[in-house]
Amino acid sequence: MKYFILAFCAILRGGDAADPTEWDNNHSFISSPLSHPLDFSHLPSQKQTSTPDVTYVNLAAYELEDKGCVPLLTRLIPHHHTLEHLDLSLNRLGKEAAPHLTTLTDRALKLRYLDLRLNQFSGNSLVPVLKNLERHNKIKYLDLSFNSIDSTGIDALCDLTRIATSLQHLSLDFIGVSKNKRLDLLKSLGKSPSLSHVSLAYNLLAGSGREIGQMIKSGETLTTLGLARCDLTLDDFKHIIQAVNTPLPKSRKSILSTIVQPKTRRITLKLEKTWETELIAAHYAQHKLETPQITLLFHLGPS
Repeated sequence: MKYFILAFCAILRGGDAADPTEWDNNHSFISSPLSHPLDFSHLPSQKQTSTPDVTYVNLAAYELEDKGCVPLLTRLIPHHHTLEHLDLSLNRLGKEAAPHLTTLTDRALKLRYLDLRLNQFSGNSLVPVLKNLERHNKIKYLDLSFNSIDSTGIDALCDLTRIATSLQHLSLDFIGVSKNKRLDLLKSLGKSPSLSHVSLAYNLLAGSGREIGQMIKSGETLTTLGLARCDLTLDDFKHIIQAVNTPLPKSRKSILSTIVQPKTRRITLKLEKTWETELIAAHYAQHKLETPQITLLFHLGPS
């Protein structure tokens, strides 16, 4: 039943998955020479002195097994100097593939797009990968949804979001954020210097309304926040609305300058469509400020 639910959720998210051309319109992708993930004949061995450039590798939903993917990741390592886009989503990669993925991300200094959603990574297996991404500071798009990430992994995510100045899109749906790590994660997301899209769908965040509201206020670049099926209560949403309706503290410069009005930030909340979310959207419409510094836009999807 659990795997049926995961598969069903993945199908629902398929329509919302970002098109690679959307996250960076200035980037041109080069197709990988791979015709099939288990066919390595097109990839030169490490003994060859010259290798063709591999910039874009898309192996989503190829039913790759954990051990079976190791030779493929090993073959990709010589192409680290050109690799920018790697999609391994909707496979069955886990602890066997993790060390080789760590080696690849350690050397792939230009990697900007990494999609690992709906695999079988668990515990702290992705911590070295996250540390590599933090050190290189080139990643723009990262999706770890539907993998089980422990407290050590959350700590590594917190470091990445606070430090990475390139990260724009981060999806963390159904990663099992523990109750004692919610606050740390939300604070770190609010301190990100670059994040515009964050998704935390299918994580149990009940009772975190105040912290989510503070994250929205603090995240100066944030434009979209996914909170579908997070078990949030009406009180949580009221706390979020109260937080965004509270004027941001004025700096000394803004107090002295009365001519230029601050630009209103618009943030889209992606939620499931239920009577509760429709009610809270109506409540916000009635209580939002006339000249808000932050405006919430409610995007209500299928329940």
